[in-house]
Amino acid sequence: MKIFKLLLAFFIAINLLSIIVLVNTHRIIFNKNVYYNQFNKLNVYDNFKDNETPKLIINSTIGFFRSESELSNVFTKNESSHMHDVKSLINKLRYFALVNLIVIILCLILLIKLEKLSVFRMSLSMLLPLTLLSLLLIFWFNKSFVLFHNLFFPQGNWQFPVDSTLIRLFPEMFFFNLAKIIIIRSLIISFGLTIIGLNNKTRQS
Repeated sequence: MKIFKLLLAFFIAINLLSIIVLVNTHRIIFNKNVYYNQFNKLNVYDNFKDNETPKLIINSTIGFFRSESELSNVFTKNESSHMHDVKSLINKLRYFALVNLIVIILCLILLIKLEKLSVFRMSLSMLLPLTLLSLLLIFWFNKSFVLFHNLFFPQGNWQFPVDSTLIRLFPEMFFFNLAKIIIIRSLIISFGLTIIGLNNKTRQS
């Protein structure tokens, strides 16, 4: 029974971590200011005739992801196909996060009935995979980037010429910076939960 409770707590922690990461990812994808900031850092505006063009493309792309507008016609057929796949993935991940939340609630109810919930133990369980993600980002980003695309876009329509609109908008460093932001925000939340759990544990002892 003790092993079962430990596995259940770890399962909840991993699922909670996935929700934290997905929520941070979702907030970044739909935040145009994040794009503008990265465009400034990476000199993306230099790839276009004026500074407004990338902003207009991003605004229409966010609208497309929200199903509020059509995708910009600046993209080629292959680029448009990939963006439709990205939109489909975003929607699937949103449903995945919702299902995960329901599963977590049910598991929490079961765990609370079996044993007093340890926020400290669960938050520590989230820090290990986040640390591994951080190491992947720092040391193996290129391989992780390719693996991610091969996994979620097996049709292979995610590679484009260097002069394509998508590459000019989103150089590889763009995705590295966004992944870094997502992991840092997730780490902050996990550390916050760890501190809360540690305080509760200290008060109870």
